[in-house]
Amino acid sequence: MLIRQTVTTLVTVAAMVLGAAPASSQPPKEFFGVDKAAPLVPTDTQMMANSGVGSVRFFLFWHQLEPSQGKFDWSQTDQIVGSLAVQGIGTVPFAYGTPDWLAPQTADPPLSPEGRDAWRAFLTAAVTRYGPGGTYWDGGLFSPYHLQFPTDPFAPPKPITAWQIWNEPNFKNYWLPKPSPSEYAHLVKISHQAITAVDPAAKVVLAGMPGYVNLTAWRFLDQLYGVPGIKDDFDAAALHPYARSITQLRIELQRIRAVMNRHGDAHTPLWITELGWGSGPRSVSKLNKGMNGQKRLLSQAFRLILEHRRTWNIGRLFWFSWRDGGPEYDTGNCNFCHTSGLLDHSGVPKPAWDAYRQFAAGG
Repeated sequence: MLIRQTVTTLVTVAAMVLGAAPASSQPPKEFFGVDKAAPLVPTDTQMMANSGVGSVRFFLFWHQLEPSQGKFDWSQTDQIVGSLAVQGIGTVPFAYGTPDWLAPQTADPPLSPEGRDAWRAFLTAAVTRYGPGGTYWDGGLFSPYHLQFPTDPFAPPKPITAWQIWNEPNFKNYWLPKPSPSEYAHLVKISHQAITAVDPAAKVVLAGMPGYVNLTAWRFLDQLYGVPGIKDDFDAAALHPYARSITQLRIELQRIRAVMNRHGDAHTPLWITELGWGSGPRSVSKLNKGMNGQKRLLSQAFRLILEHRRTWNIGRLFWFSWRDGGPEYDTGNCNFCHTSGLLDHSGVPKPAWDAYRQFAAGG
């Protein structure tokens, strides 16, 4: 009897210990995200929720939202943020794109005296609308949010609590005339001031950077850390590790984290705000891997990242992208972006979607 009780006790203790480990190691719901590149259709948000998507990253196009100075059009952003909130999905915007009343090209950073003031005003308006207690959420059942989506009056608001500043500033396509860590640091500083003046608890996220472009992500970040006080102005760094192989992916993550650790910033999370491969033919791009190759690389990449999530302090993981774009979808110089979605253009899930769901939703 004593032996049986002892064995039972040992089994119970072992089960508690072994059972607790996987639960404690599970990432939070918002960890798994997707990028909204192509426009969403009504069925997308419910399918995202069923797929385990916890957050959606999207362009907050300044030049579209404020086509003339001081006049904002939030209608498209309301639709994106609200339709996802109804499904319990949060959103992470990355603010980008200087309007033509300030600069000839959207990739011109707003660093002139007039540009800095206008950028602050834009961010202030955005946080005032979508942050905690923002005007889009305020008013209970009569808030703009619930009036726009009256079919689910009990869906709680999902305020935006993290704001990403610009996009890929180490790439000349997004920062003219050429990448400059010191200039970008200036933009981060004034952005932090504007955002936290409205929401002191908001998280400011550095722009996602591709590993190997005009200035490597780790070199750019290393120089950024050289700007006095910059560590006080952001809460997470971000990487876009578009790698040809899992080996290259590992190298990119190790290098960016090594820079952060060297500057005494091991506690700051690293977000992967774009990661993906296309399902198209390899002849089009080296980041196109075919249908099965896209699924295989997603699975291998997610396993690698989850295995090292704590060591590398990975805060978020966004797959680029949710849905393939159609002929009207402008991908610029990105030759694999047309086929990087988990769904094809008509909304049919690809093999990679099933792999994503296994990780994000657990089945």
